[in-house]
Amino acid sequence: MTAHISGENVDIDVDLVPVIEFPKTVSPPHPIRWKDQEGVWYIVPKPREDNEFLWRLSFPDQERKVMNGLNKLKMVNRFLKRMRDVFNWRPLASYYIKSIFLWEAHERKEKKDEVFLNKNLGYLFAYFLGKLQWYLERQTLPFFWDKEMNLFVKINRPTLEGFAGRIKNVRAQMDRHIQEANTAELEKLMRSLFYPAKESISGDNKHSHDVVRSLLSKLRL
Repeated sequence: MTAHISGENVDIDVDLVPVIEFPKTVSPPHPIRWKDQEGVWYIVPKPREDNEFLWRLSFPDQERKVMNGLNKLKMVNRFLKRMRDVFNWRPLASYYIKSIFLWEAHERKEKKDEVFLNKNLGYLFAYFLGKLQWYLERQTLPFFWDKEMNLFVKINRPTLEGFAGRIKNVRAQMDRHIQEANTAELEKLMRSLFYPAKESISGDNKHSHDVVRSLLSKLRL
């Protein structure tokens, strides 16, 4: 069932689906990893054209635990999703982007890499932009809870290649402007990532303006 919400400058469709909750005393089926991840979990209907009875496993509480305390990574996650929206990359779901951060957060915590986790926002944005390109080029993004599952499986090759190519171009421009200490061109580039072309700089998009200022303060030489 879909609920349609309309208002001033707002037009949203919300899918309402049943969710089944399992207690922490019940572990999910193999091969889902479950080391030290005690807590309730859920299954959500996720039908496909070839199978309308499929359900997706969902672990929101456990994912919050993985990202707990990593406020900079959470912010950069929002930056990439904002860029995705400006580029109108509809096939690239928010959960796909989040998964990149889940993998990185888990691996860095395992290594106790506090230096990386406390890098400045500019460094982290550039790093995760590169990670997104890396996954797109390989056309494979493993599901955090079952690495045998590829989250990109429903996105066709030309689309993935196109996304990767655009990010590669953005990163090349960023590197060039930073090396040349060209603040004006760097600011212009960063604004193009977070503002739609028709959107003016005003109080209506203060969040985007704050994003640009934050990144520029870290990327400037």
